[in-house]
Amino acid sequence: MPDLISLADIKAALRRTSTSEDSRISGLIPQAVSIAQRVMGRSIADAMDATEIDDPEGAMKSALLMISINLYLHPETGGLTDPVRDLLGSFSTVSFG
Repeated sequence: MPDLISLADIKAALRRTSTSEDSRISGLIPQAVSIAQRVMGRSIADAMDATEIDDPEGAMKSALLMISINLYLHPETGGLTDPVRDLLGSFSTVSFG
């Protein structure tokens, strides 16, 4: 099972950002993750793994998480911003294409 992402991990990644673009985008990431965690009522790792067809509630919560993540895609490249990529890189279920 992948490691859980904590708000402390997110804050540490945000401190590593250097450009104004990263700062503008990354300032909103903790809020999005906090909201996603409250809505899901379970850990991010559990939600990422709960995509089986026999778990519609888990699949819905996974979808909410992915929507939250997609709000923070880089506006020019369409890829995840560095802080999000760093934090989610340990998830085997996430593809960065």
